[in-house]
Amino acid sequence: MSCNSSALNASARAIRARFERCFVAFVASILSISIVVCGHATLARAAVAEDIADRYRQELQGIGHKQAPLKWAEAQYSLGNALLDIGQHGGSAAKLAEAIDAYRAALTQIPRSRFPLQWAAVSNNIGIATFAIGERTNEVDTISEAVTIFRQALEERTLSRSPADWAATQKNLGVALLGLGQRKSDLSILTEAVSAFDEALKGLDQERSPADWATTQMHLGDALARSGELGSDMDKLSRATGAYQESMKEFSRDRRPRAWAIIQSRLGNVFQMIGTRESGVRSLSRAVDAYRNALEVFPREEAPQQRAQTQIALGNALKRIGESQKDPIRLDEAIRVYREALQVLKRQDSPGLWASTQNNLGSALAILGRKEADATKLRESVSAFQAALDEWTPEHAFHENEIVRRNLDRALLALGKPK
Repeated sequence: MSCNSSALNASARAIRARFERCFVAFVASILSISIVVCGHATLARAAVAEDIADRYRQELQGIGHKQAPLKWAEAQYSLGNALLDIGQHGGSAAKLAEAIDAYRAALTQIPRSRFPLQWAAVSNNIGIATFAIGERTNEVDTISEAVTIFRQALEERTLSRSPADWAATQKNLGVALLGLGQRKSDLSILTEAVSAFDEALKGLDQERSPADWATTQMHLGDALARSGELGSDMDKLSRATGAYQESMKEFSRDRRPRAWAIIQSRLGNVFQMIGTRESGVRSLSRAVDAYRNALEVFPREEAPQQRAQTQIALGNALKRIGESQKDPIRLDEAIRVYREALQVLKRQDSPGLWASTQNNLGSALAILGRKEADATKLRESVSAFQAALDEWTPEHAFHENEIVRRNLDRALLALGKPK
């Protein structure tokens, strides 16, 4: 072997090691479980990342890409990581675009034929930044581009060659496919997302990488839940509950209470989907238990929106049980949690959810009002239905408007008033 060849191999090993260290440090927080963090902590993290980016910008001024191509590429990669971190933690989409520019600059000195794994690592991060832009801008084409990039990275990151990296990119591919499938309501894409997460789990060991394993189980649950809902597939919905329960083996209430609460809420959603498709109230009762578990952890002050959304879901499950079992206690509790949620939920922020909750509140009040011959509850139901109709006008929500208007007519009839 020549000296030049030895030097090249040594350089390749060195840059690979540096890239892997950078990759582990920065990618650990990307596409992971969504947990509310303190705003000050987010700003502090972004400020630190900005300082790091400035240092790499200064370093790049003193490095010539022709004189030291690998060192220059490493600095560009590290700059991209810092910019990606800024973009992911409160920064603008412009920062994510800058990150992509830095990564693409690095790739000019890292040919795929000579450095396949390093090329794949940089490509993977381009995919992460591209997906983040697509998520932020809600652009389907951009998310589709991220899917393509992840698939290209997986041509080099194989299970046999680099199992941990392969699993990470498979997970990223799954998240991008899930986002794409949800936006397009495309069952085939969601099924691909399920397959990607299943593949990722082949390269993850629960004992060695418990957080990555649990996060992937959670994402698998999300993909199964959405595809099961869209395809009315009870087997997938059942699998989703299993995946969520697996993820809670690591994201337990004691160790990761916020993550545990988020998963409990999602588990409740799936049990409620199952409960609306089967006779009896067993699954709906399990949904109620899961939502109550989540609400024990979601603090009213720190996570008001998450708490309100979970209360609405709990109210929906309680109302269904109350209707099915003719149980006034469940209906009363549904009314209470709807009202608590509406104290937080603002019409201007979530108009559709606000109107839906007003309609469901009105329905629970009307059912109780008719059952108990309670004119006060019937009048309150009328007020709730009218509030929903203020948002769901015939011009903008014809189908929803028709449903609420029929509910209002029945409440007025029960009060003995003309329609």
